Amino acid sequence: MNRIVVRQVTGSTLPAEVLGDIDPSHRVEVTVRDLEPPSQDNALVSLTGLAKGVYGTADAILQHVDDLRRDREP
Repeated sequence: MNRIVVRQVTGSTLPAEVLGDIDPSHRVEVTVRDLEPPSQDNALVSLTGLAKGVYGTADAILQHVDDLRRDREP
């Protein structure tokens, strides 16, 4: 899951290499985007959170998916 975080801060809170020639007293908008694809573990943690009360662990989700696949096999 690609995450994007946008914040408005004063320039003085940024490192010099990011701020560049912007006046440190000015308000700036900072956007940070995660460019790495999510790992399978992170995706399973998200699913576990969505299914709270149904599946207690990521392993329980995987077991359920395996069971569904076995049921669909000819």
